Amino acid sequence: MQAIIKLFKGLPIKTKQKKILTKELLEKTIKKGFIFSEEVMYNYSNYDELIVLVEKVFGITGSQANKTFHKSWKKVKEAKVE
Repeated sequence: MQAIIKLFKGLPIKTKQKKILTKELLEKTIKKGFIFSEEVMYNYSNYDELIVLVEKVFGITGSQANKTFHKSWKKVKEAKVE
């Protein structure tokens, strides 16, 4: 499963049926820098396990991504304009 997530940045699904995303799940995943599609929600039931798996594959949390963004923005802000 980890190889599929890393290679395709997605999860395999058996059916294209959809399940509405809950506010609670959206809040959890958005903080970590990703969201699951409605098709993934229908095909998988252990969301906490999926969240841990995605974090493990990409090795970055939402707060880490935020820090990287702010460091990059600081470089742009302080760059000399010719």
